[in-house]
Amino acid sequence: MDLAQRMGLSDTQVKTWYQNRRYVLLFSAIFFHTFFSLFFSAIKQTIYS
Repeated sequence: MDLAQRMGLSDTQVKTWYQNRRYVLLFSAIFFHTFFSLFFSAIKQTIYS
């Protein structure tokens, strides 16, 4: 049985949900990578200065 039918949604709604979810996950990964890179750089500077 099709996921959209089981959820009571249209195919477009399911596709849109997955696209939005993929964007959120990608944005989160980029944000956390940047945050932790800056965080650990600050720690290194504190330790070695």
